Amino acid sequence: MKAFILILGAVSDEIAGIKQRMKIERKHVWGSITALEGEWQGYGILLVRTGVGAGRALDALKKSLAQFPVVLVLTVGYAGGTDPELKLGDMVLADRVLRLNPPDLGSDALAEPFRVMALDPALVSQAMVLSCPPETALHCGALMTVDQVVSRPEDKQALARDYQALAVDMETFDLVEHARREAMSILSIRAISDTAEQELIDLTHLVKETGEPDFLKAGWHVLTHPGDLKHALSLRNQSRLATKNLTAFLSEFLKNLK
Repeated sequence: MKAFILILGAVSDEIAGIKQRMKIERKHVWGSITALEGEWQGYGILLVRTGVGAGRALDALKKSLAQFPVVLVLTVGYAGGTDPELKLGDMVLADRVLRLNPPDLGSDALAEPFRVMALDPALVSQAMVLSCPPETALHCGALMTVDQVVSRPEDKQALARDYQALAVDMETFDLVEHARREAMSILSIRAISDTAEQELIDLTHLVKETGEPDFLKAGWHVLTHPGDLKHALSLRNQSRLATKNLTAFLSEFLKNLK
């Protein structure tokens, strides 16, 4: 039976470059999850748009593993920079993932404020030696998974200062946790779509549960919040750069995969 590399991305824009490059053979729809089965760089690929957030991503991972023989999981997409050294379009390769524990976790005073899991050092080492797109740097370190968009620069930079996190996303920790439980190899590769110095307006409500843009809501938001238009257009341009660099780096990774 053909084996697959599973590539998970939360929203359609994150995986648009991969979708354009791969040869798509079949489409699968599992509720709000869309999976594209095909080939890219000589490998069987299952490209899955999960929707935003850890719960949806985890559901997509479980469904994919239940229905396809997967040999490697790649969780990919955008990340917000927390370390001021990271520039727009830079690549983040996670060697460990973090998640803050909720404050009401329990009365144990010795409970750690966060959980941490290391990723496979052999896989990380393979990716670390690859070339990045021009004027792009590859950073290896901690990626923190959060439940809400971190909007304020001071909050982003506090995560870098207090937890040595390079960047934040909303899915990776839970995916790594489940993959390790299933003894499945997993790697996280992210592209910076906003920097540590940039203040964000949370526009995640303009994305459908499926991970596609909700153009009706977006149009209404612009009409009712005209001041947000410039910010949204800027984010769109930044996201396109992140998608371009992410796709190029993933292509290089697959070419050199051992």
